[in-house]
Amino acid sequence: MAIAQVSPKGQIVIPVSLRKKYNINPGDRVEIIEVDNEIVIVPISKDPIKSARGFLKFRRSSREVITELKQELKKYKEI
Repeated sequence: MAIAQVSPKGQIVIPVSLRKKYNINPGDRVEIIEVDNEIVIVPISKDPIKSARGFLKFRRSSREVITELKQELKKYKEI
């Protein structure tokens, strides 16, 4: 588990291990969303073609997808 401290300006530093794992570099953009009372940071693709892939097929936001995945995870934990 990675822990970050919030600065007086509300800023946090994403730990280097996670930046490397998700290829987040200085100047990159991330989306910050709230899902089920949790804050989720989602890297925004630098390639517009990759980021657009599948948007016509599902027409769902990342928030909807994450919520659905969390619900499925809860079902598996109950088993």
